[in-house]
Amino acid sequence: MVENSTLKKNNVSAYLEYSSIPEYMPELEDDIQEFPFVKGMLTRRHLNIWISDGNTLGKLHFDPFDNFLCMISGKKQLMIFEPHDNTQLYEGHIPEAILGYQAETGKFRRKKLLDSTAMVMSPVDILNPDFNRFPGFAKTYPMNCTISEGEVLFMPADRKSVV
Repeated sequence: MVENSTLKKNNVSAYLEYSSIPEYMPELEDDIQEFPFVKGMLTRRHLNIWISDGNTLGKLHFDPFDNFLCMISGKKQLMIFEPHDNTQLYEGHIPEAILGYQAETGKFRRKKLLDSTAMVMSPVDILNPDFNRFPGFAKTYPMNCTISEGEVLFMPADRKSVV
């Protein structure tokens, strides 16, 4: 196990994302109970886990599904943007691809580019935005939010955010 101080000193972070609990960690699924205030009202489509060392910054994006962001340990800061005008965020669609693995070279390669979109993200660097390149971003007014251990934040679908 690499110590967190070593990661910070070397400007490296560790992040496990989009990992299906039922598929990869089924022993955790019984520990996750439905919230009483929404019992019977929602249909679960995904049950994913994200784990980080606290030194990560995601890209400005949105998720196509409603989410409950549950903080198990530590704190997480978010920037949440108004959903009604995304032109100031300069979002781009990242197409999905099917990858192939070449055992002889030990490399992955793109076999086919699909018509569907894997992610929708913004090229704007949140920590150091280039207002010459992205002048509309200067007109955004994100809400800053911090959630702590034991807290839950509801994130509606299509709400742009940086986590």
